[in-house]
Amino acid sequence: MKPIKTYDQERVHLNLAKMKKGGEHFEVVFHPDKIMDYRKKLIDIKEVLVYEQVYSDAKKGLDASMEHMKSLFGTSDQLEVAKIVLTEGEIQFTQEYRESKRKEKKNRILDIIARNAIDPRTG
Repeated sequence: MKPIKTYDQERVHLNLAKMKKGGEHFEVVFHPDKIMDYRKKLIDIKEVLVYEQVYSDAKKGLDASMEHMKSLFGTSDQLEVAKIVLTEGEIQFTQEYRESKRKEKKNRILDIIARNAIDPRTG
């Protein structure tokens, strides 16, 4: 018989933007491939966010307090606070995403070398 896994036992991997303001933590979950387009103002915030929700702890699913958002950011609108967190906060990518980007970059470099390399014996 298999033991039943609980949420606490599973490792949750999320791409997070975090911000600490006024002693409170604010986090949003985003799509990693779309964050740079958002920062360049090419796409809307709704396309970047996985959930249109601001969390105090996203891995535990704890929502941020509306009162704290209102007092610290001047608004309780989740999307407005998410914009601030995405632009001013700390961006954290998952290990898998960082490894895939590293592999893509390595393959691009190898491709450039292979295309532009000259054999010194034959010219």
